[in-house]
Amino acid sequence: MNSFKLKILATDKKVYEGPVESLTVPGAAGYLGIWAHHCPVMTLLGKGQLTYRDTEGKTSSLPIDGNGFFEFSKNTAVILIDN
Repeated sequence: MNSFKLKILATDKKVYEGPVESLTVPGAAGYLGIWAHHCPVMTLLGKGQLTYRDTEGKTSSLPIDGNGFFEFSKNTAVILIDN
């Protein structure tokens, strides 16, 4: 299966948790494109637009203010945001 788990967590709530097919993350050094089985990566978030496509084909986006962290490991993406 060409999907992976995505968790987007804010300081006060769970924004999203579920399977996705793709993810674009504004990292501190530029945008990262993430697909299933990507190599492990961890970075600070940059300011920009986070975009993901779920397994139903629906695309969603969320503005990121540049405060937070992104990690991808073991086919799971975790995004910690402060907004």
